[in-house]
Amino acid sequence: MAHRDPRKPTAPVASKSYRSSLWFNILLMTGVAILLYFFIFSSLSFITQHGAEVNVPSVTGRPLNTALDVLQKAGFDIEIDSSYEAGRKPLEILMQQPLPGSVVKQNRTIYLTVNKAEPPAAQMPNLVNLSFRSATLILKSHRLVLGDTIFRPDIAAGAVLEQLYNGRPVAAGTSLPQGSRITLVVGDGLGETEFNVPDVIGMTFNEGRALMMGNGLNFVPVFEGSISDSGNAIIYNQVPSPFNEGGAPNRKRQGDYVDLFIKTDPTQEEMESNRRPKPAVLYEDSYGTPSSTPGAAPSRPKAVLPDSARP
Repeated sequence: MAHRDPRKPTAPVASKSYRSSLWFNILLMTGVAILLYFFIFSSLSFITQHGAEVNVPSVTGRPLNTALDVLQKAGFDIEIDSSYEAGRKPLEILMQQPLPGSVVKQNRTIYLTVNKAEPPAAQMPNLVNLSFRSATLILKSHRLVLGDTIFRPDIAAGAVLEQLYNGRPVAAGTSLPQGSRITLVVGDGLGETEFNVPDVIGMTFNEGRALMMGNGLNFVPVFEGSISDSGNAIIYNQVPSPFNEGGAPNRKRQGDYVDLFIKTDPTQEEMESNRRPKPAVLYEDSYGTPSSTPGAAPSRPKAVLPDSARP
């Protein structure tokens, strides 16, 4: 049986070796941490490109191709979105982020908003009989633009009488490009001054219409017979006629209505007879009261389309 020599204690030696190893590891880890600290912070400026900052050039309002060339040469990445603004050129830069003059790192992404090459569609609203102010607000909400405003004598003062696109009436629901200019015809009230009724008998419908509108009069066209070209058809009668039964000029105020009767080939005698109507023949009704001949003063008819325009 072996006996341990009491002069050679083993436990204290093991304890000393353990303590030496622990402190060595601690010192080693501390040294590594210090080295990593200095290495990271010394290379941080290189990693983040500290000091490599540039000003963002202004490309707003420029064509897309020009903007891309400028930004790419400056070392920026680019992302593009699109929108539409009426009155701006196709593919024009509407907005950029970051803003021009901002100081940013190299290789920063610049976000561009570009005007669309083709305007999206918008539906024409119904503005007739609305107030002028309401009509302009509705136009804006539909991304349409107010063009000219034409005032026409009419009892509906301040109300929209017609809506026009490219000089022609445009129906509600019609698809138009956003930014289209819409002309509004607005009532201006009735004038108080009376003037002679224009004589349009013998004129083409286009000529008579222009004269009526130039005098501030409204008109109702009534087309009779087969008409292939309504604009060049002849006005052979009007109510009221240019002259009354006594031969004096008939009078009207701005905004009043005149009925125009139109056909292709009226005779000269027919037109001259309508220009100067004969006096009405009076008769006595069953009660002995004088009255004009029935049918001598026709009431205003409704507008009648020519055959070529009927559905």
